[in-house]
Amino acid sequence: MTAGQQTITIRSTTPTVTDWSTTYFGPFWKTSPAPHTSVGHGPVVTATDGDHRAPATIAHTHHAVFAREPIGYTRHPDHTVTAHTLTGPVIAFHYTPDNQHLQISSQEGPQATAARSGRPTPPAR
Repeated sequence: MTAGQQTITIRSTTPTVTDWSTTYFGPFWKTSPAPHTSVGHGPVVTATDGDHRAPATIAHTHHAVFAREPIGYTRHPDHTVTAHTLTGPVIAFHYTPDNQHLQISSQEGPQATAARSGRPTPPAR
């Protein structure tokens, strides 16, 4: 996606994540599919859902509300930030500022994803 001079790449092996991103951001940003090996110049978001398991939740040092969800987060000495939602389903976040990469992962399995047919996966939201 591009907005002005900024490019952001959203990667996921779950089509509902990228489809939702196109629907949500499309009216405001120029969106287009890219080859799976392509990464633009700018921030990258990788969203993983299904069989992947999010990192184990830990007691974070800070709490906030992000995207209407209460989260716990920790800023680490290497400047990375880890976070997870405090309500189910648990969504984990890991941000690495050096390469502007945000990893989002869900603890839900494919059965839970299939049960919400027609609804975006939690990593998409």
